Amino acid sequence: MSSASFPLLTKNRTAVGAIERYRIIKLTANDGEATQSSAAADRSLGVSTVDRADDGERIDVEHAGIVPVTYGADGIVPGTPLTSDANGKAVAAVATNFALGFAMESGDTDEVGSVLIAPHQM
Repeated sequence: MSSASFPLLTKNRTAVGAIERYRIIKLTANDGEATQSSAAADRSLGVSTVDRADDGERIDVEHAGIVPVTYGADGIVPGTPLTSDANGKAVAAVATNFALGFAMESGDTDEVGSVLIAPHQM
């Protein structure tokens, strides 16, 4: 798995709670803040980069492009719409989920794959 990365829009934000590397991110109600997504219903809008951050630390978040993401389920294949599990890992989205984007490569649980960021409602 190559985990190709072609980021187009990176924003530096303040972490609310701990954020692990390559996890799906949602914004908070406060400008400039981000937190790790924890549900398929979250309006996820990015992926954390190679660094991790503790609460209050700064972290880069990718909001557009093709970027690495940690998979949270087996059997992810290219084209699979992806959403967040309880740990901010990418899993297959189903009807009514809010999807972050589409898998660009195959992978299984805890492998780092890649996602084309294209937020949408399923």
